[in-house]
Amino acid sequence: MGTDLLCIVGGVCALLQGSWTKTSKTVRSAVLFGLLWLFGAIVTDLYRATPIEDFARGWLKVVVLIFALLALDRAARQDAFLPRFFWVGVVVGLAAKPLFFEVYGFAEAPWKFGLGLAAAGAWFSLLPRRMPDTIRAVGSLALAVLSLYLDFRSFFAILMLSAAAVVFRQSISKYLFGDQASLQTRAMIVIITVGVCAGTVSMYEYAAGSGQLGHAAQAKYRMQSDLGLSLLQAGRQETLVSVQAIADAPLLGHGSWAKDWTYVDMLAQELQARGAFIPPSFGKDGLVPSHSYILGAWVEHGVLAVPFWILFVTVCVRAIKAGVSSTDSSRRILIFLGLLNLWDMFFSPFGAQQRVLVAAAIVMTVSEHSIGKQRRPVRRSLLPSTRLASAG
Repeated sequence: MGTDLLCIVGGVCALLQGSWTKTSKTVRSAVLFGLLWLFGAIVTDLYRATPIEDFARGWLKVVVLIFALLALDRAARQDAFLPRFFWVGVVVGLAAKPLFFEVYGFAEAPWKFGLGLAAAGAWFSLLPRRMPDTIRAVGSLALAVLSLYLDFRSFFAILMLSAAAVVFRQSISKYLFGDQASLQTRAMIVIITVGVCAGTVSMYEYAAGSGQLGHAAQAKYRMQSDLGLSLLQAGRQETLVSVQAIADAPLLGHGSWAKDWTYVDMLAQELQARGAFIPPSFGKDGLVPSHSYILGAWVEHGVLAVPFWILFVTVCVRAIKAGVSSTDSSRRILIFLGLLNLWDMFFSPFGAQQRVLVAAAIVMTVSEHSIGKQRRPVRRSLLPSTRLASAG
């Protein structure tokens, strides 16, 4: 809540200082699409007669996102790396939060619910600017292996792809993002990437199914594979009904914190038909199942929430492009950030901390990419360079 209040105050101050006219085009578009999303939320909740405690939370998350964009964009004009400080501070703070408060899931899976993101964010951000890319890739690979061992499968995939993008960044920059790259070459790179990912999934399935990753991973894999779904869909079962919920109310949505036992029962029946055990506590709050930034926003607030997330996809792609194209190795964090947010947009819920992390990701991408184009003399890393300037 403190971070939300800080972002709101910072955003209001930015507006009072006349920062809107100086705001970058991408951030301005994100704010306008955020306002469109907020308008959709207000209309939907008024039409659905959403309870005040629910629409207040639904509207607040969009308001905080908008003001966080304004505040961080204002900060980035002072120092383009301040949003990076902010992002790292938030993820480290989330990792430290269980020391003072009870955090859902942390006791059972601390790496998945805080420590993993903090470790990866610190690794990509805190290394000195002149650290070779090989070291960054090796560290990412080590964190990926640790994530797989600790059964954080999606993070394993993100870190593996980040390591591969760092190692092959020159080829990716030239043949995928280069101005002279042909459509056939780009298609070939995509096909090869999909093939490598499919091969990695097959290796995981073999390792998990044979118990090489431990009994917990084996039990989880067997339970999900018995459902007859793909590995991705088995881990995100909510999509089985969230798409139906969108189809039933595509324009206005179901309201903030939408509750409808029809969809909870629909998911339970679908899983039972596939042989899954449904505990009595399943869907006890009655929330319409969704496990995705974009699907969750569409379920709750309708189609007017979608343009913001379409813009966010383009920002993630720009982040990856900037990360692989830059000669400054400290910007490899943008590769990790782009891949992480692409995954989360489709397969993670838009939780309380995500509204400020998404805003930070957008502003980081815009500000740090602008540095590379303008070549302004700014700090290249969160840590000062250890190399002393020569006298004279």
